[in-house]
Amino acid sequence: MTQGDGATAGFTRIEAGPSQPPYAQFCPAPGHHLGFNDLKVIEVAQLIAAHSGGSRCGPDFREALGVQETIEAIQQSAISGSWEPGMSVAP
Repeated sequence: MTQGDGATAGFTRIEAGPSQPPYAQFCPAPGHHLGFNDLKVIEVAQLIAAHSGGSRCGPDFREALGVQETIEAIQQSAISGSWEPGMSVAP
């Protein structure tokens, strides 16, 4: 959401296109939408880069543990009807 006076404040539509990597390989011009398969190719490329030491790929196992502990705390809270402690692992 953009900030400004009442006449210009609000949401801005930005169409994905060649200027937003890694979409350039899939979008020949602005406004073309990505499909499920395009997004999976991007995810796999990022995973391969992470495994080859190029970059971090998230979520990692530590973050996944935190998510699982939060889910278990929510389930326990629903059963007990009281507040339960959540994640014990910092993200």
